[in-house]
Amino acid sequence: MKLTGLLVLGLLILRLTAALAADDGNQTETDPIKDELSHMQGTWTYQTQTIGGRQLSKQDRDNIWMVIDGDVMTRTGNAGGGIKHEITLNLNTNPKSIDLVYVHPSVKNFCPQRHLRVEG
Repeated sequence: MKLTGLLVLGLLILRLTAALAADDGNQTETDPIKDELSHMQGTWTYQTQTIGGRQLSKQDRDNIWMVIDGDVMTRTGNAGGGIKHEITLNLNTNPKSIDLVYVHPSVKNFCPQRHLRVEG
């Protein structure tokens, strides 16, 4: 009984290995920027924020957040609205950098060359 179980397990592993090997030939190289952006998707809350030299309280920070959808970051909060930025990643710098291009409602874009450090 034990030998039969080991044989079945061995065949299963062999089939999985063969399937994975076959898939490797069909995979295209992934875009590292798209891969990095995929890890950034969703809603982000502020752990700390300083505005005009003043540290925001946790209560104030709980009323604002960022949403990343694709390559667009929207700063928003309980008051509604939202300030949109197009995200450009530079993975060749150390640390990696993020440029945010402000998307003005008049469709005139402005880039103040902001760099963010993301930890975690």
